Amino acid sequence: MLRNIVLVGASLLLTTNSGWGQAKGKPKTGAKPPAAAAKPAVKLKTQELPDGTGTIGLPAGWVINGAYRGTVFCRGPQNGNVTMGHAFVISRPDHPVNQMGIRTSAPMARDGDLVGALQGVLRGANNKLISLRTRPAPSATPGVPALYCLYEMEAGGKHVTALGYFTSLADDDGTLPYWQLYCSVVMISKDVFVKELPTLMAMWNSWRPNGAKPKEGSVGAMIDATIADSTRRRAQTLKEQQEMYERMNSRFQEVIKQ
Repeated sequence: MLRNIVLVGASLLLTTNSGWGQAKGKPKTGAKPPAAAAKPAVKLKTQELPDGTGTIGLPAGWVINGAYRGTVFCRGPQNGNVTMGHAFVISRPDHPVNQMGIRTSAPMARDGDLVGALQGVLRGANNKLISLRTRPAPSATPGVPALYCLYEMEAGGKHVTALGYFTSLADDDGTLPYWQLYCSVVMISKDVFVKELPTLMAMWNSWRPNGAKPKEGSVGAMIDATIADSTRRRAQTLKEQQEMYERMNSRFQEVIKQ
């Protein structure tokens, strides 16, 4: 579903400039957008993601420069970038952990503040936001905010235009110090954005994550192994700390009985 959502945004952009505005607070959801424009005839070559977790079609001059469990990052000519299915960690400013003054590299924004989260992500990457327009988008989860964002920014001294779909990922009850900003975004130099948009949309529509585990020997498999090892080490540390606490508590009980 999310793969096709941006195609709707593209048709909205190409057919009308009305309806775009600055989003304030949580966006409204459930709006029914018009049907997406017909798919343009663009020549793409299907390529497997390096970790085997999906495929994407790329035109000449484009390459995959990163992938993990279906998420993929592509780079192309004219400052072109396509990011599919990425999630940024966003700190909750009102969470007790984040109010203790502990420094964090993650941007801060309240749950569902998609615009604030996006602005924080761009600032953290040292990108200068020039303009940002938004429009409500259909959500994959009822009650969860979603937006199309059309924005211009200066990235690495280059002026680019981007169109993306953004929504909130929060699978907890607010007890964690963070939530996640899900996004899929296409961008390219401002002066060729409208011309190249059909190609960018075709790439988006060709993206096919397959839900498989990263294949053995891939960077994705190495990341999985690192995460698993870190989890085991954390569990072992917690176990040792608990055992130490129990020994100390047992000795204390013996002392007060004397």
